[in-house]
Amino acid sequence: MGTGTLNMDNSAAQSLITPIKQHFKSDFINHWDALQIDQVRVSVYKNGTERAFFLFNGVGSSKTNWFSQSRLLNTSYTDLGQSTTTNYFSINGHTRNLSNLQTHFFRRFFINAKYGGCCCDTGWVFVSDIHSYGVCDWEHLYLPQKPFIIFSPKSTRSQYSNDSNDILADTLAIFVKLDSYECPVVQSSPVQLNENTYCYVPQNISSEPNTVTKMAVEHTTMAESVLQDKVTKLKQELTVTPKSTKKYLRSIVSAPDERYSSRALGILGGVIISGVVSFFVFLDIIRCLSRDTQ
Repeated sequence: MGTGTLNMDNSAAQSLITPIKQHFKSDFINHWDALQIDQVRVSVYKNGTERAFFLFNGVGSSKTNWFSQSRLLNTSYTDLGQSTTTNYFSINGHTRNLSNLQTHFFRRFFINAKYGGCCCDTGWVFVSDIHSYGVCDWEHLYLPQKPFIIFSPKSTRSQYSNDSNDILADTLAIFVKLDSYECPVVQSSPVQLNENTYCYVPQNISSEPNTVTKMAVEHTTMAESVLQDKVTKLKQELTVTPKSTKKYLRSIVSAPDERYSSRALGILGGVIISGVVSFFVFLDIIRCLSRDTQ
């Protein structure tokens, strides 16, 4: 991994949902040794979904040796661990036949179990470099899509020739977890993290971490249609129907009163109302009977 960055201002190259055939490299990589890196996660995406992952111990690592079997903490593959037998486990991976343009290949970020001829090559993941021509038939299927990512679509290692219909991934993403959630002190100029996010440190001051005020500044832009959708959704979530509030519900429900005086008044009121109603009903009955006797 050389210095410099790749596609820092290209949001499409940074997308995990709709990836394009372009690499993205953050400026963070160039300051790896100065960062307090705790863990590194490699995720393999297909159709916008993480299909596999590898979690590494990043403490005291360099920008290349963190990807090693001895640093592997966890993975989605049940048959891979620090003691598993592998023949390749590194970023540099395996290069072969460099003198022959038609057969040379570069397998990077390569985690492989064994070689047994093209029919029996077995492993978990690798990235085929744009300059690679491959040596196996199942590899040749994807040459028009270089660079391409091969992974095991199962919970265990894959024999690539048998699973060739589902071994092509869309994106291999690397995520870094820092021991400190503050921006690191790496230089006096802004360090670009992605298209819209930078870490800033004050100019011309001591590089001691405890004397530097650090902050991350994020500027976010989005399409008007996306913004409108978010506003509409937010309005729906915040809108309250008046008749669904507790205040309204309490206004239409009689609250119980356990006091003796309240009960007595209630009973007395009920008796009076019942008496008045009964009196008028009695008068109506008398009138009806009087008419019948005439």
